[in-house]
Amino acid sequence: MNTLEEELRIALTARAEAVTESMLTRSLATLEADPEPDAAAPVLLVPPHRPHHSRRLVATALAVAAVLLVAFGAVALHRATDNKTVSPAHVRPSSAIPWDKVGTGWMLQIAEPGTVDVPGGTPGWLYLIDPDGVLYGICKVPENAYGYQFPEPAAWGEPFNTDHVILSRIIDNARSSLLEIDLRTGAQRAITVLGHWSTAEFADAAGTSILLNGVTKMVTVNASTGEIEARFAGTEFYGALISADRTQVVSGNLTTVSVLDLGTGRTVRRLAAPRGYNGCFVISWLPGTTRFVARCAQIARPNAPVVFDFSLDGKTSPVRPAIPAGWNEVELAGGKIVVNPGRSDFYRVDGMSFARLSGTGQLEPIVVPEELRGPDWQLFSVTPAGLILENATPPDDLPDEVVSWNPLTGQVKQLFRSNKNGPHGLWAGWRTTWP
Repeated sequence: MNTLEEELRIALTARAEAVTESMLTRSLATLEADPEPDAAAPVLLVPPHRPHHSRRLVATALAVAAVLLVAFGAVALHRATDNKTVSPAHVRPSSAIPWDKVGTGWMLQIAEPGTVDVPGGTPGWLYLIDPDGVLYGICKVPENAYGYQFPEPAAWGEPFNTDHVILSRIIDNARSSLLEIDLRTGAQRAITVLGHWSTAEFADAAGTSILLNGVTKMVTVNASTGEIEARFAGTEFYGALISADRTQVVSGNLTTVSVLDLGTGRTVRRLAAPRGYNGCFVISWLPGTTRFVARCAQIARPNAPVVFDFSLDGKTSPVRPAIPAGWNEVELAGGKIVVNPGRSDFYRVDGMSFARLSGTGQLEPIVVPEELRGPDWQLFSVTPAGLILENATPPDDLPDEVVSWNPLTGQVKQLFRSNKNGPHGLWAGWRTTWP
């Protein structure tokens, strides 16, 4: 094993242990089912929590394990926007949700003191929020809701479901709890599974099976019992892309990219990493579902991450987009931009560059506003509508503010902003991905 691989494994193990240790003291919460939010309900304060702290540790572990495969990003934020105020009377019931419109720009949040997404909401309630800030009350989550967190990436709607979401929490050294919530009815189901996991998503349309990825392992479990249905071959799993027909899943590792059978966990085929690269982390499907994107790390120093297009059947070699060296493409709903990570430390905005690529192959710089270049702003994830950025300040590294920025249009949307001294809300965006 070469020195790079040894460094990756050491860093990954250290970060994984840190995540586990930070979560071991939390107990399993009890489930509650309440009717629609009551406008007169008292606001009950809950203790400060750190769901995003463990989330950032997991994200950091993956980033280190993939040799900082996330090479793009830097988002902009306009902080001067006045916060909207929403009265309890404006919180709509879940029965009013226009399900045919739920998608890009929507988000979920568990209301807690200090957040401004749901100033009229009740702490402990899960809300669906549309792009215009309209709130829909879903249900009350377990009493100690802050013990749960949205698995990485903080998203739902993947791969195919719209109206269900999974939250997770560590119970002890060997077990985790998964909390499934039906967003249409508010019905909840908690199951206990073995192991600690960073991602959780439904593997089938019926929601009977859940795919769990823990970087060093991947399994499917029964959504009713938590029992393991399939263990996947291999030892490292960098990302997980379920095929459109739900029969296969693609994941990377230190040396190859593997296509695995979703039902049995067996390897269907291995796709060689590009010559001179390894540690490939799969990111997203390309149109047509026969090609996908993976970000691979250069073996030689400076171990630069580079995006490659892979063919699912392995008949063609991975293709690197025709863009200048040191830059990578980012696909948004309105087109593509290119970004250069520079020497940025863990997605820090102040170390990245952005540009449009003209028809002649020339770079047209995108200027990041002055107020967004501070060291506290970091890229967290990407949605079709824009890049998601958190402003997380020491010593806790909890997000004080989360925004979406579209570099193509310049549009900035504040997702939430918490009191500097108050607790922070759990949140999830529609179909975000890891960069």
